Amino acid sequence: MYESDFSDKMHQYFYLLCFSSRNFLYGLKLFSEGIGYQQAAMMIEFPDDPDIDDRYKDLASGCVGFYNDDDPPPLFVPIKDFLDYLKSISEKYLSDKDPAYREQAQLYLRGIYERYSPDKKICVECGSEYLASASKMMELCPECASVLYGYDNCKHIF
Repeated sequence: MYESDFSDKMHQYFYLLCFSSRNFLYGLKLFSEGIGYQQAAMMIEFPDDPDIDDRYKDLASGCVGFYNDDDPPPLFVPIKDFLDYLKSISEKYLSDKDPAYREQAQLYLRGIYERYSPDKKICVECGSEYLASASKMMELCPECASVLYGYDNCKHIF
């Protein structure tokens, strides 16, 4: 179910994070607060982490850093790539979890997206991603805002 190729630290970190459901939810909670969470010897840091390692401050701008002091050098991933990977691994990991667990994880994921991608939101009604600038309501995608409250749906241009 999870990547077994540990060619980079991000895959290894998420593999470790998914070993225990407590670690996964706790990790998401900390991510949503801008705080890294250590897994074994692996550490993750966000650009706004108040405890960011001084060695990585300049490198971490706009990136999420993964490092292991026993295995240099650190890996810095652009935030967009991190969010895309987090979305894909979360979909796989949460697919067989109970509804309450998935709901809690979605709450934390919304916090992460809002923190690091201000215009990208996750609809509280249907769970889909949408651009906040395209919706008339703060927590609903344009489709749900249209169906539930009669707002005009956004115009898609392809």
